[in-house]
Amino acid sequence: MRFARYLFVLPLALLAGCASMESTRYEARWPEPRPLGPVLEQTPISATTERPASTGPLTLHDALYRTLGAHPALVAIRREVAAREAEALQAGLPPNPELEAEVEDILGGQSGEQDLGGVEGAEGTLLLSQTIELAGKRMKRRLLAEAEADVAAWDLEARRLELVTETHAAFVEVLAAQERVELAARLVEVASRAHDTVSRRVEAGKVSPVETRRARVALETQRTDLATASEALEAARRRLAAQWGGEPVFSTVAGNLELMPPAPELAVLNDTLAQNPQLARWATEMAARRAALALAEARAVPDPSIGAGARYYNETDNHAFVVGVSIPLPLFDRNQGNIAAARERLAGPRPEEAAVARSLSAATAGRVRPAFHRVARGGAAAGRRHPRSAVGV
Repeated sequence: MRFARYLFVLPLALLAGCASMESTRYEARWPEPRPLGPVLEQTPISATTERPASTGPLTLHDALYRTLGAHPALVAIRREVAAREAEALQAGLPPNPELEAEVEDILGGQSGEQDLGGVEGAEGTLLLSQTIELAGKRMKRRLLAEAEADVAAWDLEARRLELVTETHAAFVEVLAAQERVELAARLVEVASRAHDTVSRRVEAGKVSPVETRRARVALETQRTDLATASEALEAARRRLAAQWGGEPVFSTVAGNLELMPPAPELAVLNDTLAQNPQLARWATEMAARRAALALAEARAVPDPSIGAGARYYNETDNHAFVVGVSIPLPLFDRNQGNIAAARERLAGPRPEEAAVARSLSAATAGRVRPAFHRVARGGAAAGRRHPRSAVGV
């Protein structure tokens, strides 16, 4: 039937056109990390950096490489950033057109002299419609999705900094524990030689046998201290290896606790606080919330749908063009609830941002500079408490 052929010509043409178009594929792109501190700036960690050896002395750079490359929290955040970027791609796509086919007056009865049975009196309509987005919804939707992807990227930077600090602290703890073990081992040797000397003097009758017991007690005390230090070293090694989810297969860590960088002034540290990702992210967070408000206000504007097509009259073998416009009437739903929610969220971050700034400032004043001074005064024992101690890389 010509009616059936006519009805399916346009859909088949549309399908052929879609098949001939080159499809747009999205490839996840993980964000390029920013340099983290002087250690990583001297030896950047990237996909081309040589992987550290699995055995032998472990350097600070090796520990950071393992942590930043394999920590599950970073892997999850990277995938979240990639997902946000994919959502930004999706947000920038226009709505799909709609194809509607309708057949009327089929399987009817007798109307006067006109027989409407079967499909003899059928009327077929084929309509292609497209929603027209107004008020810049598409652009605002994409801006919001891109801002949310940027916020996720800042979260990634903040977590990387936290892991660098934690790994640095764990590394210094292992380094200090190694020195305590070495010191305890030397003290055991000294106590052992002292015990042998006292034993010979007792055998020669030069000192009382009580001195032998005292020397043995001192020797056993030093051996106990050595065992305790060895256990503490093993625990510290496991805590360091836990940063990248592995086993402490390295033999020792390589570094020098005596090397200390010049302590920065507190004013210099305060000037750099704005570069901390926990603070820097709030500018992007505010941009995202402004974009959310703009999108919510734009969605209050109804989007019309414009359609065009053709109608076929089977009985008379005639056809005619059909044009239609559909406009939603915003009588009840004007997106007022979402607009109010976006305004509330836009007014919210300022106290949170101020709280983060105060927390970082207090941490800088209360821990960073005193820690430098403790390390400078206390040597290896104090260096164990300070995560930014200079160690060899």
